[in-house]
Amino acid sequence: MKLSTFLITVFAAAAVAEPCTSKAPVSTPTERVEMCTKICAFRPIQDCGRGGYTKQQGKCWSCCKK
Repeated sequence: MKLSTFLITVFAAAAVAEPCTSKAPVSTPTERVEMCTKICAFRPIQDCGRGGYTKQQGKCWSCCKK
């Protein structure tokens, strides 16, 4: 009796947990987001690393990357 109750519960949980398939539209690629460090330098930073560039944000300079 206990085994059959357990098996029914497991099968019911598996049926509920199965992912449903939807006809959601495929997302299109978007432009890369700009990410900047929290460094607040008083002048442009000379070396921001590979692919990085300096950007002035208000009174601060920081390194950013796309």
